[in-house]
Amino acid sequence: MQRFFGKAPVIMYSRQFSTVDKLFSGIFLEHLKEELGHDEMLPESGDWDPEIDAFGNWFVLKMLQLDNLEKLVVVHLVLEKCADVFHSFAKRNISESGEYIDAHAELDHGHSELGKELYDNLTEEQYVGMERLCEHSWHMLELLLNRVAVLTLQDIGAKGRLKEVAMD
Repeated sequence: MQRFFGKAPVIMYSRQFSTVDKLFSGIFLEHLKEELGHDEMLPESGDWDPEIDAFGNWFVLKMLQLDNLEKLVVVHLVLEKCADVFHSFAKRNISESGEYIDAHAELDHGHSELGKELYDNLTEEQYVGMERLCEHSWHMLELLLNRVAVLTLQDIGAKGRLKEVAMD
């Protein structure tokens, strides 16, 4: 998990320092303040994976390339919406979910809703553009999460093999 979630602070800082519009910077700052220190709740991982790094950096890059509304869409309608679903599910289904999952199961629903009033008066052209951006962002996130799943299954398999060897 640390492999990707370690990117979250970089995404948040990149978005914050590249936003000057007070309408958006206040929303983004509120979110940043609530996320500060959460990466420290995760266990350290020295593992590096080129695919996770590339997929994670796509989101960082978008915070430097996109306008404020687009940043809002990527972070809140994609990353935070996914986190809301994942952490809520994990909290319900893992007996000892830990402080990271507990914190995010509580906060992520609100984070996914931040700034939603800013979508109210978009033009049809803007809606179409935001829909396309959502599609691209979800696709990148799916690629990233599929890679996390592969690595997780590899780790589980390796631990199982170690257990078998220890029993012999």
